[in-house]
Amino acid sequence: MPVPSATVTDEPPGDDTGQPEGHFPDGAHEATPGPPAAPSDYLTTTAAVFDMTPGATTTLPARPHRRTGRSLVVALAAVLGLLLAGGTFTAVHLLSGGDDDPAEAAPGSTFALLQVDLDPSASQKLGIYRFSKRFPKSPTASKGDSGSVMDTLLTEIVDSSDTGVSYKHDIKPWLGKSAAFAAYETGDHKVKPIAILGYKDKAKAEAALKKATADSDSGYAFGEKWVVLAPTMDDAKAAVAAAAKSSLAESSGHYADDVDALRGHPVVTAWADIGAAFPLLYSQFGGLLRRFPGFGDLSAAAGRPSEACIAELSELKPSAGKDPYAGLSAACRAELFGTNPTLTPKSPEPLPSLDPSMQPRGRIALGLSVNDDVAQLEAKSFGNDTKSARLTGSKDAARYIRQMPAGTSVGVATGDLRPGVKALFDVLSKSSFSKEFTDGIHEAERQTGLSFPDDVLTVLGDSAAVAYDKKTDQIGVRTHPENAGKAKSVLDKLASLAADGGDPFEVQTEGRDVTLSTDADYAKALTGSGGLTGTDLFRKAIGGLPSAPQVVAFANLEQLLQGLDSETADHFRAVGLVVDGASDNPSLVIRLVVR
Repeated sequence: MPVPSATVTDEPPGDDTGQPEGHFPDGAHEATPGPPAAPSDYLTTTAAVFDMTPGATTTLPARPHRRTGRSLVVALAAVLGLLLAGGTFTAVHLLSGGDDDPAEAAPGSTFALLQVDLDPSASQKLGIYRFSKRFPKSPTASKGDSGSVMDTLLTEIVDSSDTGVSYKHDIKPWLGKSAAFAAYETGDHKVKPIAILGYKDKAKAEAALKKATADSDSGYAFGEKWVVLAPTMDDAKAAVAAAAKSSLAESSGHYADDVDALRGHPVVTAWADIGAAFPLLYSQFGGLLRRFPGFGDLSAAAGRPSEACIAELSELKPSAGKDPYAGLSAACRAELFGTNPTLTPKSPEPLPSLDPSMQPRGRIALGLSVNDDVAQLEAKSFGNDTKSARLTGSKDAARYIRQMPAGTSVGVATGDLRPGVKALFDVLSKSSFSKEFTDGIHEAERQTGLSFPDDVLTVLGDSAAVAYDKKTDQIGVRTHPENAGKAKSVLDKLASLAADGGDPFEVQTEGRDVTLSTDADYAKALTGSGGLTGTDLFRKAIGGLPSAPQVVAFANLEQLLQGLDSETADHFRAVGLVVDGASDNPSLVIRLVVR
């Protein structure tokens, strides 16, 4: 349960183990070579919801001319503002659930939930405050202190709305410690969005919400500890009744386990059951996908609309009525909607059955943490059994990163790309533009003398890496093919073609390693003793390097943005990405380092 703010110091928080609170253990990750991590290299807190663009002022949603059910009451606006300010898909994880878990008020059929801890621990508030002060025009940097950082955020969002509601006078007196935004499936298989707010004084909450909804179609309904907001009063009451029968917190689903699997203690999380959500969203909103020429690739039976119909769609103007496609010709409507040419919200268009191989599966949980000069987003995947095309990890990928020079501007290393390449070629060859794709492949084979995708697979092997040095403007590529000799023969053909075009490159082999580079010296540097992983900037951006990562990517933004006349270039230092599939639940971690 979040700890209320008490005395806050400017010292790194710690726990009984001596580690910073919320420290992310590397688990199976091996320690990255280099000097010990600096005291500031810890991640303890929630996402700082402020303008992530350095030197910019937070831009709030424009005021609508009239409040309707499309614009939920001020509390929902506050939740969405927290989620969107900064361009980040965020929500807040209430640590162990219990008394402050909004999942109690979410129906059991909820397929997506974002949670917001409005009163994080003192150390988490300190992390938000420190990070925000690196962006001088953020409201949390110029107002208040670490203890009042969440109040500063909510005041900025609520007081800027058009409801006439004041956060300090109307919201703060009753608002609880938690909030959430959810989407669930109703009994008649429709998607309904709701906002969930904790309350500590029902009378004050009702007075504020009544004021906020006075000129709105939005509605609200109270549960025992939570008030639910929805586009209409009936929707709000229905959601409360559904949760009373079976809530997400009580359901036998995977929500709690998935979110708890995130490392550390992020107070910013998001969770979605993609396998359950996609067919539902497809059936309700899939007609909109027909605006795109490649829509037919999503289904087994659907084909690409005619060029005439595509032209009509591109020129379609919004309709004032209930039918957004009223301006289409009867022929085009028949193409798009088949036997149901009358499309209204109460009459969903029939769609072809989805090809099972194209349907996303599994669940995903995300957690965002911010501390001092590092922001980290972690995503974990669960229940996805489509392993045939999954990128596999590789110890050689880690070795390639370790051997990159210290001055590397961009470094990327991956595991086995071959299953993904095969799957991509297969999908494209069966797509609605398969003829264009096949013709392009045949032309490329004619010009190069190579065979696709076979020669690509020969070169790739089970590991690959790319490095770039901005200072010398040199690029190098390394691969670990099954047969280095065959791979070199393929690359020699490409080298000959490149030389004829005035862009020669070197091809070198050592054991099973194949290196090609724009310069022989740079190729040698890529196979040397390295130094990149020992730099402080790499350590901050990557954290722990897995022993066999699927993907590792590093970009030195100080080098790449150098010379740009922009305040942004002065604030961002580096970004790192790690994809680790060592367990059955692959994870992705992105870390942004700021000045």
